[in-house]
Amino acid sequence: MHQGLKIFVLLSAAVIILANGSTPASPRTPTREQVQDSWEKRFQDLDQNRDGRVSLTEYFAFFKEGSPQRRRYVEYEFRKYDRNGDGFISHEEHFTTVSLRDEFRALDKDQDGASAGVNFSMQK
Repeated sequence: MHQGLKIFVLLSAAVIILANGSTPASPRTPTREQVQDSWEKRFQDLDQNRDGRVSLTEYFAFFKEGSPQRRRYVEYEFRKYDRNGDGFISHEEHFTTVSLRDEFRALDKDQDGASAGVNFSMQK
């Protein structure tokens, strides 16, 4: 019984030390506000001339396009967010969730409704 008492005391002391000396763990999943703040900061970083919209040139400068393959990928990413095709990503476009339709539109550079041999109707 003496050995059991020692173990109990040691475990109790460990629990007290851990409970008093530790800070609450931070959540693994960011809050909605943290995500919104992060996206707002990203938009501000992208919009280098502070005109409230992001051009392809600003997008390339932010992502440092590099190789021709990387440049094509960055341009594709830009087209996903430039939903109205005006050559700029607005604040609203930046914060709108990318849909499958946006993905396809970005792949369909010539807007013919076909990409990589697959033809999809773009009607809603």
